[in-house]
Amino acid sequence: MKPTKLLSIAEASARSGLPPDTLRYYDRLGLLPHLRRTSGRRRFSEDDLAALSLVVCLRDTGMPLASIRDFMRASGPGTPDARLAILRKHRAEVSARLDEYRRAERRVDFKIWYYEEAKRLGGIARLPPLSALLKQYRKETGKSTNW
Repeated sequence: MKPTKLLSIAEASARSGLPPDTLRYYDRLGLLPHLRRTSGRRRFSEDDLAALSLVVCLRDTGMPLASIRDFMRASGPGTPDARLAILRKHRAEVSARLDEYRRAERRVDFKIWYYEEAKRLGGIARLPPLSALLKQYRKETGKSTNW
């Protein structure tokens, strides 16, 4: 079996796209619980880089770092339930945020249409009342105005 090459923090930074300070910070927080050290220096394996990629994904989807730490520490035999619980809770939170973004997107779509309509008519002062505009928007676009 070929020994696993361990990467320096500079190499891990280049591979992950994260600054060395961020890698050190994540290590201090316990987000990389299996990270090895050689002569006191952090050394990153391919597994560590994969774990780091997951940390970034969870962070980018809004999971708090404390929850990421709990997730990352819940590894090994007998821990799927703990990880599943954390991921299911996070999934529900991501889904709720997506719903909020979709509502905001519908409203932005309407405002784009609104200003395009104002431009077409020669100015905002020439637009009909909002209730009529909403009705016209729904009819023309087939889009909801539930935001």
